[in-house]
Amino acid sequence: MNSTYANVLPLKPALEAAEQGGYALGAFSPRYTPMIQAVLRAAERARSPLIVQISQRELNRYGSTPEAFAHEFFSAIDRDGISVPVVLHLDHTKEMAVIEAAITAGFTSVMIDASEHPLRDNIAITQSVVRYAHARGVSVEAELGMIGTTDFVETERDEELYTDPAEAEEFVRETQVDALAVSVGTAHGVYNVRQPRVDFARLKAIRARTPVHLVLHGGSGVPAHMVIEA
Repeated sequence: MNSTYANVLPLKPALEAAEQGGYALGAFSPRYTPMIQAVLRAAERARSPLIVQISQRELNRYGSTPEAFAHEFFSAIDRDGISVPVVLHLDHTKEMAVIEAAITAGFTSVMIDASEHPLRDNIAITQSVVRYAHARGVSVEAELGMIGTTDFVETERDEELYTDPAEAEEFVRETQVDALAVSVGTAHGVYNVRQPRVDFARLKAIRARTPVHLVLHGGSGVPAHMVIEA
């Protein structure tokens, strides 16, 4: 983790501050690296803490690397004197080598997404990432259930993808992750086929059984009143 920048935080303390302050912590994915500066400038103008993130798939798609993304991120902070709290987060990632490269480059938070694996395998994979990242002062997010695209979640198998509260309790206890992405009805992408929905009863059940912060992926297009209730 890069300790040179006091306002660049791991995910865990940033989420704790958000909970204490009663605000949501938005995550923004500037896939085109020059957009990083615009995102940071907007946050500074609004005095709003935030997460700047990029996923493994996005890095591959746009021909970038964790090192290049981190370099542009820290350069933008230096150019504009950004002072608001910000997390540099590696989003959905499958490979340990990419996680290691991101941490070396200065990312303060990483997400291991092994949600396509059976529960026990997901736990084992996540445990290995937690051990590596925590030893270096970096927060870890993981996923349980499967957060699909807007089109896929609309299928008959939608309910089967949702996070099970009992499994969430076991997963968090055994992995010691700092944050858990849960599947409760939202989906990545633009909501063209249906309106976004959130299974609030399931979300409350997961919250009651897990001590960590929960992450709502697929927030683009979710109405503000749903975000507030969540």
